[in-house]
Amino acid sequence: MRARTGIGLAVVLALALAEIRFLFPEEESAVLVATAFLVGALAGLGLARWVPASAVIPVGGVGLVLFYPLILAALAATVLTGTLYETVAYPVVVVLLAAPVAVAVLVACRLAEGLGLPSRAALAAGTAVGLALAFAVSAPGADWLHEPPPARYAEIDDVRGAYGPVALGDTRAALFAAFGPTERASLEEPLSPIGAGDEFEGPNFVPMNAEPEIYRYEDASFWFENGQVTGFELTSPGARTSRGIGVGSDLAAVREAYPELECGDAPAGDIATYPYCAGRLGPGRWVWFGGDPVSNITFTSAGFE
Repeated sequence: MRARTGIGLAVVLALALAEIRFLFPEEESAVLVATAFLVGALAGLGLARWVPASAVIPVGGVGLVLFYPLILAALAATVLTGTLYETVAYPVVVVLLAAPVAVAVLVACRLAEGLGLPSRAALAAGTAVGLALAFAVSAPGADWLHEPPPARYAEIDDVRGAYGPVALGDTRAALFAAFGPTERASLEEPLSPIGAGDEFEGPNFVPMNAEPEIYRYEDASFWFENGQVTGFELTSPGARTSRGIGVGSDLAAVREAYPELECGDAPAGDIATYPYCAGRLGPGRWVWFGGDPVSNITFTSAGFE
């Protein structure tokens, strides 16, 4: 293999790995992850049988750059025609995620051949790369799936409306004593905890001041009015409410533990929704459980709108 071809293959492999690293933190479904890697690995091994090394660079490079806008355009066109969202979205997401995996496996096969390995050994090397990538992003605790950090405290008190030692109505000093001092979040920052990433299944609207005083931590965020905590949001596993519900619990368990709450579907953009249960627990105490399994627990003293 010429040095120029080897460098080109290495660049395409780097692009494929970068796309995998970029795309998979947004997708936390284990089923979609497994399906995407299976489809991608099989496609890459199939392509390796007839795509020569010299063609991998333009084919893989163009595919990585242009494939996604085309897929998203097809998805948008299909949704606009009124086709059921889930029917179209899930297959498209699988193909979208599988594409860089297929390119990575294909490049691994060609690089193995360039090292002098016979065809069967090269295919085996490509398969090993696909399996290694699959394990890297889907193994328990894999950072690439952006699992939120563990909760700092194990208790969420329904009666006090508290996470650990910090309750609704407490002062900024009490918060800093329990969680450590931190800078006030800017208006451009989201309300959710830092460790929540882009995942959002919290309340669509929480009544608060026009310029809220918000403090964000890895596992939780708190907001204040008149110097007192009026709400907090938790997105990390490990903490449980007084009735045994935490991040990761099924929404069916929430309905059983909190029969007084109202459950339904909250809007997430123009089309998508996510399930939730929310309502009043007592004077000045409202709770929200978003997602199934639950990914967001929010307490406020002002309710939700």
